Amino acid sequence: MVERLGCDLSPIDARSEDGALSLVSCVWPDQVHRLERLRGALRLAQEHPVEVVRQGGGDFLDGLELRARHHTVVWHSVMWQYVPAEEQARMMARLHELGAASGPDRTLTHLAFEPRRLVPDGPHRFVVAATTWPGGTERVLGEAPPHGVPVRWGDPTAEA
Repeated sequence: MVERLGCDLSPIDARSEDGALSLVSCVWPDQVHRLERLRGALRLAQEHPVEVVRQGGGDFLDGLELRARHHTVVWHSVMWQYVPAEEQARMMARLHELGAASGPDRTLTHLAFEPRRLVPDGPHRFVVAATTWPGGTERVLGEAPPHGVPVRWGDPTAEA
């Protein structure tokens, strides 16, 4: 079984005409490739609807439970910097709590594409990182420009 759920404090229904127009209006007119990717994503949203609840990340994760014979993936992209520090701490604590409850038949991955410093006082770089449980091991998988393409797969910390 595959289930997709999402949360946002102000969700936009990408399947509606108004929602699609709102999202398209966020793309600068000279960013033709981003507009093409967004239009492709809007088509996918029509074909594969996702329930997006009006909720913050902490409340959303509080309602999440791992299921037997399932792999749960919690994913976010370029949103962490907008989350207050207390909410970040709450979300991370809940992810670690879920990770502690994981096992061979109920696994968890926290997958993120976020800016971070790979070395102290270094520049912020946008990296794809995955932490998997059981174990809680993080791997940096790749790096990309802020809007996500192209991704250079491989561990950029080797270059840091």
